Amino acid sequence: MTLPEFLVQQVTVGIEQATATTPPQAMTVRIWRATSNPISGAADPPGANQVASEAVSVANQTLSLLPVNLTTPPVFLVASEHLAVEVFTPTGQTLLNTFFIGANASGQSGPGYIKAAACGVATIGDLAGIGFPNMHIVMQVTGNNQTPVELQNFSIE
Repeated sequence: MTLPEFLVQQVTVGIEQATATTPPQAMTVRIWRATSNPISGAADPPGANQVASEAVSVANQTLSLLPVNLTTPPVFLVASEHLAVEVFTPTGQTLLNTFFIGANASGQSGPGYIKAAACGVATIGDLAGIGFPNMHIVMQVTGNNQTPVELQNFSIE
């Protein structure tokens, strides 16, 4: 029996505010394959391997959605692998840049995590565990189901 697969094609990131004195500012979206869900206190998702990375230029914007198409879409086994998405922005404090990821208090399909050494969170931390229980990151991962094809051998006599 072949397990169903999912091809990750796009990540849409909610942006509360992105302001750069000289736009655009840099952002990197990374896709990780992990053996389990992220755990607070870990340096990276447990058993994680980075399987895709996309550099993005972010224009100044407020309350928007930014679609990021993956040039090398990874495939995940639906039943046995965990997908983690990292949104990385370098610190822009010296340039007076700001970047706030989009969030709301409307609920979530899974917990959101943060890792930001400059903000005092040097390892992965659940947003609720660091004082933001109603901060639910706005993000959507899209792609499509892949049905593995079994090759058949035929002979003509």
